[in-house]
This record gives sequence, C-alpha cells and structure tokens, in this order.
Amino acid sequence: FICIRRPARTCVLPVPRGPDAPSLTNLTTEQTMAPRTSCRIRLRRELQRQGRRVNTLRYDCWPTNWTEPLPGHMEGRASVIDGDTVEIAGQRIRFNGIDAPESRQHCDDAKGFDYPCGRRAAQALDKFLAASRPLHCSFVDRDRYGRLVGNCDRADGRSVQRWLLEEGLALDWPLYSHGAYAGQQAKAEAAKLGLWAGTFQAPWVWRLAHADNRPLSNQPLGLITRHHVAQSGYSCEPRRTCSQISSCDEASWYLANCSWGRKLDRDKDGIACESQC
Repeated sequence: FICIRRPARTCVLPVPRGPDAPSLTNLTTEQTMAPRTSCRIRLRRELQRQGRRVNTLRYDCWPTNWTEPLPGHMEGRASVIDGDTVEIAGQRIRFNGIDAPESRQHCDDAKGFDYPCGRRAAQALDKFLAASRPLHCSFVDRDRYGRLVGNCDRADGRSVQRWLLEEGLALDWPLYSHGAYAGQQAKAEAAKLGLWAGTFQAPWVWRLAHADNRPLSNQPLGLITRHHVAQSGYSCEPRRTCSQISSCDEASWYLANCSWGRKLDRDKDGIACESQC
C-alpha cells in the first residue's frame, strides 16, 4: 500500500517485517496522484519499528499497483464480482461513470418488500454478459483499490454501462461520468425499471452509512429527482461553498456526488472543507 501522511505530501511504502526488511521508501509526488478518498490506517508501530520518533499520525493508503501504467485494452471472459465490477484473467475492472448497489445492499420493491438489490443487479449482469462473449474493455484510470476503471462492451458492441442504466440496475455517477448516462437513467426512472420500481439508497450513500457501522437513516429511501440525487438530506443544487456547509459528512457527500464537489477540496487530499472535519 502507498500511504500519504496528511497534510504533508511525503509518501512512504510499508515494507515486510524482519531483520532484513529495508527502510520505508520515500516516493515522489508524481507517484501519489491517486484519488484522495481513501482508507485511513495508523502506521505508528511500523514507523517505530523503523526507529522513527513519531506521534500517532493519520495516513491515506492505496494499493501500490495503481502506479503501474494502464493497459491499452483487455478482452476476455468476464466473471461478475458485483453489479459494477468484473474480473478478467485475474484483473478486477470497475465500470467507469456508474455505481450499482453493493452486494450486501437491500432495497424495497414496488410493494415495499425488502429484496437484495445488489445481488439482483449482479445476477442480471452475469446473464447479460453471457449472451455475447468476450467482454472488451478500455481503461481511463485506476481507483483507490487498484482496480482498473474502464468502459466495457460485449462482443456484439453493446455498452455494459448503458445497459445497466437502461435497465435501472445502476445509477449515473455524475462526479465521474459528467452526466454521460443521465439520459438512460431518466428513461429508466420514468418507466420505473429496476431500482426505480421501488425505493432505495444510492450506493454511495449506502457505503457512507455503513463505513462507520452507523445505522441507516430513518428518512425515506430513494432518489427523488436527477437533481436531488438521493434522499439523504443533501442535494447538488444549489452549489455550495465550505462556509455554507455544516458538517464533515455533508462536505464528503458533495465531494463524492456533485460535479462541483472537487472545488471543496482545495489541497486535493481527499478531505473536503477540512475545517469541518
């Protein structure tokens, strides 16, 4: 894992334990251009083992393989991991610009009954991919977990991302798609397909609610309009500045979900409106 100490920009690479283990290796700023939303771990013991005098520091970490150059494209038989992630030849691939329910996520159907929407999306994706193999993917980035992020098409040329949005099995993620799939999402919403037939939490809101083992909000679930991305109490409109934001959670939501959210993270360390956090 590559770790960066906040707020400094000096990066270190944790190394194997043992008498022959090398010291922590400094990395250049260019090698740390990963997304700044990240897991946070404490490296105090590792640093002390290296003989460094440090206080307990917070570090942001990413898998090291994100620094490897992106492959031009990949083709092969894809195994479905979840509704927006597949694996080809041992390489995890995250679909670009969309977000599907998590594997453990449940939603409510049109009659208000609970169902495993995350597993349902993954099962539908598996059937869709099986109808026309192999899968072709081209890549735009790596995410903080080291997965390739790309655009994928079946052998017959159909876009996987567009199909997932058309069927209401995933959501357009404006922060990364810049609204590329807003049209497909609007049609699925109007036709009440997939997730839109009932109520649900946007996957990014669901992850935020479960990241700290917090209970889900008692507020109604679901997406009410394309502008009010989720009934989380937050909306991307109107645009806000840090002085108008009242909590760290609110700032983090805007950073993850709104096209202007990156403006709240001036030092680009993944923490929006740090005075609130």
